Amino acid sequence: MGIWDIVKGIAEGMVESANKEVERKQKQLQRDERQREISADYQQGKPNIKTTIVLSAPGQAEEKAGRPAAGQTGKNINRVLEEAHKRDPKRFPSASKDDYQIVNASD
Repeated sequence: MGIWDIVKGIAEGMVESANKEVERKQKQLQRDERQREISADYQQGKPNIKTTIVLSAPGQAEEKAGRPAAGQTGKNINRVLEEAHKRDPKRFPSASKDDYQIVNASD
């Protein structure tokens, strides 16, 4: 079993949980009068991309930038996405984190 098989298994196992968290965050944003497409906790992404990136919590860089995966985290995610896009372009149709829906599990 290779590393990508492990990654695939983990990703598939997290999809349902991630979808629930995304729905919760979307409802929370809809209730917020200051609703924006991007916050430190949530990024909408492109509608044609179905893969969601789930992070643990926003850090100082995310709070300062007002978007998820800022700073070193964002750089690391882009490096991973570049490789994932090469290996599995169906699941990862873009090498840029800015194209994906991103949600932090904790705010």
